[in-house]
Amino acid sequence: MIPVVLADELLKKPLSLEKDSEFLPVEQAFILTVVEVDNEVKLHWQIAPGYYLYRQQLSIELSGVHGDPVIPAGVVKRDEYFGDVEVYFKELTVTVPVEDVVEQRHVSVTYQGCAEAGLCYPKQNHEVLL
Repeated sequence: MIPVVLADELLKKPLSLEKDSEFLPVEQAFILTVVEVDNEVKLHWQIAPGYYLYRQQLSIELSGVHGDPVIPAGVVKRDEYFGDVEVYFKELTVTVPVEDVVEQRHVSVTYQGCAEAGLCYPKQNHEVLL
């Protein structure tokens, strides 16, 4: 067990994911690409082995008229803090139908994932112009 003083000191230090760390930087653990093709915006995450994304932490907002995101079913995982949660391993593709044609579309994406080895990353927010 970590002494309280040490735990307090650890909480004051920023999370450091250096080259020799056993954990990947968040942008390598969850590689996000966003493209608009025909009448759809596709968001694709390539998820590194040993990592997963939470479905309930996924949020997508688009500018313009669009339908509801089509999010595939995930895998149910028992989380020690959140109970049974739905997660994605390896990859995730979310499709959002769009009805309007715009010069530039603004996409706002929020997601959160963890490493199976015990590290959960803070929520990630990305703003994309298509």
